[in-house]
Amino acid sequence: MSHLKAVPLVPLLLILGLVLVDLVFVNIKRVKPAEEPDYSLYEQTLLDDNAQKLEGSAFVNNASPLGELQVSGSLEDFAGFVLVEKGSLLNDAKTTSNIEELRNGLLSYGVEEGDNLSSIAAQFGISVNTVIWANDISDSSLIQPGEELVILPVSGILHVVAEGETLPSIADAYDVELSEIATFNENKIAVGDTVVVPHAKPASEKVAAYSGSSLPDLSGYFVAPVANGWNWGELHDANAVDVAAACGTPIVAAADGLVVSVGSPSNWNSGYGGFIRLEHANGTETFYAHNKANLVSVGDRVSQGEQIADLGNTGRVYGVTGCHVHFGVAGAQNPLAR
Repeated sequence: MSHLKAVPLVPLLLILGLVLVDLVFVNIKRVKPAEEPDYSLYEQTLLDDNAQKLEGSAFVNNASPLGELQVSGSLEDFAGFVLVEKGSLLNDAKTTSNIEELRNGLLSYGVEEGDNLSSIAAQFGISVNTVIWANDISDSSLIQPGEELVILPVSGILHVVAEGETLPSIADAYDVELSEIATFNENKIAVGDTVVVPHAKPASEKVAAYSGSSLPDLSGYFVAPVANGWNWGELHDANAVDVAAACGTPIVAAADGLVVSVGSPSNWNSGYGGFIRLEHANGTETFYAHNKANLVSVGDRVSQGEQIADLGNTGRVYGVTGCHVHFGVAGAQNPLAR
């Protein structure tokens, strides 16, 4: 009788385990990877659907920004986003193709159909007279489409430098702060250069001090800048009178107008402290000085009786006037003068 040799159990189980593991990996390799879903049909359907919606929604060719925003359903279709055409955020009534940069902040503006001096001045936030003076316009009705106008960066004039003149001497001649002129001009100037003089008038346009009686009487055109204030009534510097009241009392516009100049209450400003200058449609100007706070900015349009400042005592204030507004009128009699 022969005897069979026993095979150890543990090595046998190990061998069988390795064989099974190998078979599993072989089968895994043979499994075909799952294919990525085909979204092309869905995407095309979505694009086609949105393309149809674009015709009546936020992406509207040649529409103004407000027009685009007001199209029905635009916010719904685009989850709160509004699609606009590139460049449509520019004022569609005026393009930049008719505006050219010159020097010292000056611009050359090509007059367009429908323009007038008032609309051009309002577009650039300067006074109508500034446009007239810079371009020697004698008749506003004569501006024509295609005509080139020089536009200043601020209300004021262009001064042609004469022999021996400097920026300080020009500032003195027009009674403006040197720092204001330096803001808009190069430090070095030569004979024949043009200098921007902010908030100035041509010499022929200046109103002489204490000459109120020789100016036109526009009774009823202006209202008092301070309600129930104490009117000292004495005409002084630049056809002005002082009206006193409690500090912080509202100062209102004496007539409809455009804000052409503003001086900070924290600055001296030739003794005026905080001030505001308004230009009115009839060519006159009103001036409000020593303000505690200014509530308007250059380029703002204000209505008669609208508050523009708080009454104060900034700048050079002395004597018994205390908190008051120095109210000046250029181009007409001061209605508060006694």
